Amino acid sequence: VVVGTLVSGFLLLMEGCKEKTANDGVVIRAGSDPRLDAAAAEARKRWPEFVEEFNKREANVAYAVKFSLPIKGGGVEHIWMQVTAIDGSTIRGELGNDPVADLGLKLGDAVTTTVDQLEDWMVGRGEGNLKGLFSVPVLQAIEAERKAKEGK
Repeated sequence: VVVGTLVSGFLLLMEGCKEKTANDGVVIRAGSDPRLDAAAAEARKRWPEFVEEFNKREANVAYAVKFSLPIKGGGVEHIWMQVTAIDGSTIRGELGNDPVADLGLKLGDAVTTTVDQLEDWMVGRGEGNLKGLFSVPVLQAIEAERKAKEGK
């Protein structure tokens, strides 16, 4: 819930690169964009910053990562996980959003990913005090380009 609240405003800007979206900002992206690939690479490069913050485990701070999960029937959904543990390159947590597609999972279910599958990360101490979110400026640019193309 904390993750969805903090990032939903940013993530709803992703209309230009989605097939479907939910009110909580979960997005299924159609295709790939090299700028998003570069943002994911930056998130992985700066992963030690997240680990340092996570190891402090401050109260009322959201620690989340974005990664992809397979959709039953094909494709992937890009979704947030509230991190509960980090063991080397393995990241464990709970699904931070209800999936839009059929993943066979729901909000709060236990999920695991690895650093090499990481797409983004966030440390949130409230709106205006967010660290990470490397994909947000890219998604904002994609949305602005979509609107310009549509003449809006």
